[in-house]
Amino acid sequence: METTPRGNQVLAPREVTGGRPETTGRGTWDPNKPKIGGGGGGVAWPLTEPSFAAREYWPTGLWSSDGILMIPAPKTIHLVDADGTEGALNLANPVAP
Repeated sequence: METTPRGNQVLAPREVTGGRPETTGRGTWDPNKPKIGGGGGGVAWPLTEPSFAAREYWPTGLWSSDGILMIPAPKTIHLVDADGTEGALNLANPVAP
């Protein structure tokens, strides 16, 4: 256990250097300006799948562990966001266990 008392040091006061006066923001926002690509570059949820038949599948699929069944493995799922922007979800080719 420590027996000597800790010495407290006093910090030297900092010299005040030219502070900045407060300013107001300079951004402009126009609610009537058309959005490009959904507005913020993100996805407008919810995502919906317009057609199940438009899915693409890997030719090999995914085999069951006993090797009897082959389960179709989706390759690409086409989606549309709330703004009507189309996109695709590209899935990896499954690896056999």
